[in-house]
Amino acid sequence: MDTQVNKTGPNDRGDINLKPTAETLKHILKFLLAIAILSAIFIYTGLEKSIAILLNTNLTLVAVAFITFSTSWIFRAARINTIFNEYNLKNVKTKDIYKINFAANALNIILPLKLGDIGQMYLFHTESKIPLKKSATSVIYTRLFDILTLSIIGLTSFILLLNTKTTQDLSKYIIILILPLLIIVLTSSTVQAKLAQYTEKKRPRLSKIISAFTLSRKCRITSIIYSILTWTAEGATTYIILKGLGQDIPIPLVFLGLALANMIKSIPTTPGGIGLFEGSMALIFISFGINQNIAIVAATLDHLVKNINTLLFGIPSLMSYKYDISTLKKMSRNIKKMIYSSEKTSQPRIPLAANLVTLDPKE
Repeated sequence: MDTQVNKTGPNDRGDINLKPTAETLKHILKFLLAIAILSAIFIYTGLEKSIAILLNTNLTLVAVAFITFSTSWIFRAARINTIFNEYNLKNVKTKDIYKINFAANALNIILPLKLGDIGQMYLFHTESKIPLKKSATSVIYTRLFDILTLSIIGLTSFILLLNTKTTQDLSKYIIILILPLLIIVLTSSTVQAKLAQYTEKKRPRLSKIISAFTLSRKCRITSIIYSILTWTAEGATTYIILKGLGQDIPIPLVFLGLALANMIKSIPTTPGGIGLFEGSMALIFISFGINQNIAIVAATLDHLVKNINTLLFGIPSLMSYKYDISTLKKMSRNIKKMIYSSEKTSQPRIPLAANLVTLDPKE
């Protein structure tokens, strides 16, 4: 049975116990924390030096980096489409996949706690008429593929950066052995079954959603390939920005910094991981001998280019759906409650704005 949701305003009923003033203040404080972290980094390393480096940046290469990052949206959309095809949802328009993906990623920058991901579930459900369970599962799988891909990239890059010639030669053999093993593990039905058992024990309601829509081996492999292409585009963006700053650093170091920065930025502290991303990426570059001011400027410029690109596509997409941020935020929180609730009920009823939503386990 499909879940019915009406596009009602956030204040129609008091189903959600949120205090807008407190939430707004909390959100402002998170933005101020992000600014404080960035300011502290620049002041500590020398603001004047960083500004001088920034003023000498090759803007043509920054523009090329912006365009390069734009290609990552193609692979993100293709990955979502692959999962939808697996669920036999072939009536979803490619244009809608792009628009909702843009909007959700913009929300992840604007809102804390990755609420954009939950908003993506909601938008696919209401705008593309995808059952909420399938919409939720598609987002969960894309995030899992991101984590696994970043782990592969980070591990491979670290091995390639080992110093002595002996360990470098050894690392080549390790990569030859480990990468196929990782791919086998990530696409293994046994591993998926073990993950399902763990999820069922810890999060029974989430387990019901995932177990209903497991992916075939072909879909998993294809999704991993698209994930690798996505993060390759992101890494190429970082590399081009470093080139624009006059730096020619090893490609594995670029991808190691990218992998660790993105993992650390997922910690729900600041909107879009601002401050955490720049600090962690710069720290990796500095630890491998890159000038600290160049490292800080490179990390900041990299995140800025990617965020501006995301907002440039995402804000118009979000506005086209005629939802205000308050409504989406409240909807997102309720869907999150539905997914992560540990209650073992067969038909949970969750208040969604002014409606009670019934989820049929057979859906």
